[in-house]
Amino acid sequence: MRCKHYFYFDSLIYPINKSDVIDQNTWNQLRVDTNDNPFALEDTKEQYEENCVSKKNSAYATCADYLCMLFEKYHICNVVSLGVGKGILEWHLKNKRPQMQLTATDYTKDSLDKLKKVSGICDDYFLFDFKTGDYSLLKQYDCLVLYRLSTELDFEMWKQTFEKMSENEIKQIVFVPTELLTFKMLLREKRGHITRILRRKKDMFCGWMYSEKEFKTMWSDYYYIEQEKCMFDTKVFFLKMK
Repeated sequence: MRCKHYFYFDSLIYPINKSDVIDQNTWNQLRVDTNDNPFALEDTKEQYEENCVSKKNSAYATCADYLCMLFEKYHICNVVSLGVGKGILEWHLKNKRPQMQLTATDYTKDSLDKLKKVSGICDDYFLFDFKTGDYSLLKQYDCLVLYRLSTELDFEMWKQTFEKMSENEIKQIVFVPTELLTFKMLLREKRGHITRILRRKKDMFCGWMYSEKEFKTMWSDYYYIEQEKCMFDTKVFFLKMK
């Protein structure tokens, strides 16, 4: 089961009339050029850290606790996280396990530069587009983390991405979907999109939502599940190469 995902960005936050689809430029503006939206990076280190430890972001801390347990159990010391966005998960990971080598990547230069300025907690930062990037560059890491990036690719593109990772000997992956689609969620998503159309509120196509069965099919030819754990509205899948 899968469905298209739409999101309404209030016009005061971002002039969505310029685009129908969220893209690299949109994310860059949301992260860097605006301040009054939940996607924007804070202007100072103090503001950034205050946001990281806020109650609304407690899910990141909970997930980081579990990942640190995994990393300890499987002797994972050198980790790269793809598409980090605001880097909140990575901030918690590095604070909880400072001895770990942690690299953060994203595909928008301005937002990555700002993240380095207000966080700077990771050992390295570099530009990498996980949709088109050269995965041979990531072979050196013990584990790849893909946290809540699941909407970014359609089903066939995800299968191709797992194939590329396997071909480039990416042996261990932490994959955390944005959510696990249920029939109830599917109905809510479609109803919300139609309602906004009727109210002339222009939302943007932001990718795809998938059921748990769909996710498992994406990587089944290349990876197996070593461990999985329910985490709020999603699951953490720890994958190992076949």
